[in-house]
Formats: sequence, C-alpha cells, structure tokens
Amino acid sequence: MAPQHRGESSARLVLALDDRLFVKQALSMFKSPIFRAALFVAILPALLLFGTALYFERIVFEKLITALAMPTGLIWLTLWAFAGCAFAFKLRYFSFLFLGIWCGFTVITSPLTAHFLASRLEQGIVDIDIDTLPDFEAIIVLGGGTTDSPSGRASVGGAGERVLLGARLFHAGKTKLLVTTGETIAALRHSAEDQEDRDSADQTHEIWTSLKVPELSIQKLKGRNTREEIDAIVAWRKTIPADGRIGLITSAWHLPRAIRLAKKQGLDVVPLPADFMAGRAPTHFIELLPSGGSAGKLEMVLKEYLAWLVGR
Repeated sequence: MAPQHRGESSARLVLALDDRLFVKQALSMFKSPIFRAALFVAILPALLLFGTALYFERIVFEKLITALAMPTGLIWLTLWAFAGCAFAFKLRYFSFLFLGIWCGFTVITSPLTAHFLASRLEQGIVDIDIDTLPDFEAIIVLGGGTTDSPSGRASVGGAGERVLLGARLFHAGKTKLLVTTGETIAALRHSAEDQEDRDSADQTHEIWTSLKVPELSIQKLKGRNTREEIDAIVAWRKTIPADGRIGLITSAWHLPRAIRLAKKQGLDVVPLPADFMAGRAPTHFIELLPSGGSAGKLEMVLKEYLAWLVGR
C-alpha cells in the first residue's frame, strides 16, 4: 500500500475513533444524574419561555417573566425542580412526593380551580338591572369590602362593590333608607396611638356620606359575622312596616349563605348580588399559570363551602 493511502486510512481511523469517543462521552453525560436533573428542571420553564417568545409579542413574554418571578411562580418552579432532581437521582419516594406536592400546589393556585368553584357558588345568581328593580322600604348592605387607609380614611376593598351598589340604588330612587352592618371582633382589633380599627359599618357610613347619601338615610347595625348580622337584621326588621320590601346586598359568592341564614330566621329579603367572583373562564395560558390571587379567591370560596357543611 502506498504511503499516501496508508496515511488517509490512518486519518479516517482516527476520525472514526474520535466520533465513537464523542458518542460514548455524550451517552455517559446523558446517563449522569446531574445532567438528567438539569434537563428535567429546565424543560418546563424552557417550553414556556421559548413558546411564548416564538408565538406571542414581547409584552406577553414580559408578563410571563413577571408571573414566574412572583413568589407563587417561584415556588411552583422550585417544587418542579425538586421533583426533577429526585427523579434524576432515582429517589423514587421523594420524586413521587415532590411531584404530588407540585400537582397539589398547581391545583390550589390555578385560576381554573377558583373559577370552577366560584361559578358553582354563583350558579343561578343573576346580576341586577337597576332600572327594572322595584322600590324598597330599605336596602341592607352586609359588612365587608371596606378598610381604612393609612391616614384613617375609609375606602373600599376587593368586595367594595357592595357598598357602591347601595349608594347607586339610593341615588336611583330605589330606597330612602340604607342599612349597613358589621363590627370588628374585639380580640382582633388593632389599636395604634393615632388610629384604632373601626367597625365596617362605620367605614361604610363614611363612604356613603362622602357619596352624598344623607346622614338621616343611613342606619348602622352590629354583627361580627354573617350569622350575627342576620340576627341583628331580624331584630331591626320589627321596627319597620311588616309589608315593606327589604333588599339585601352582598357579594354574589357570599349571597347563598346570607340567604340561607335569612330563611332559617324567617327573614324575607330580595337578594341583590354585587362583585361576582367567577366572571369569565380563564382561557389564555398566561391566565392559567399559578397565582397568589387565585389562591386567595379559592380561600374565600372554600370558607363558603365550609360554612355550608357546618350549617353556618
């Protein structure tokens, strides 16, 4: 064999051995638990990030980054990472444990879960049309949805539409009397040198007067929870004409419990729902990501189901 041919054969042999060595190293790297763990951990955020960058505009990508950077998003990704590491290192018990925790956390913080349960609570409750409502002897707004600002000014919170709806109905001429309920539990009252917690009835009273509802058209009742508020309303009901129509405003998701307790006491009221929680079902994948807000909604909804279970 000519020296040139022998040199070419040797070069091809060296290249073939290098290729085999590279493949062998690649396979050994893939078998490495650390590599498998890194691959498993990265696959979820990588799919979300690259998919968003590929199919959506920049602002959607920025919203995704923000959602994942929030505490709920970070915990979600961390639990996924723990499950991936346990799986890669063949820690079977811990892999199933962390995967189960991750699945549970996903369900608890999912907007779909909160929407599903809230929509069941609000099923059959129809939003009102102010123009078609009859007149009322009085309209009662259950306490809640108000808070004090740092300066001590009363303001509405997440369920504040109930307070505003009462004022709207008054100014629409549907009633001449607004009744507000609610008081702070003494053991939970926060007192500072320059400010003390006020009852929700007092906060609602302040908001109504700021919305031009006359003082003489507002009445306040006590009640530390829904049951006590209904008790106070039953006692107050005896002070007005028996044939007078009474409207009851509260959040749509809270209305079934309020009406159930009212019926137990023989109290006949017209339900007037405010601030529906369910709304439209989340559809965009950004809306489907775990969020602290969804967990907060789920907590409020579960309180209503718990109250139903214990007959409260």
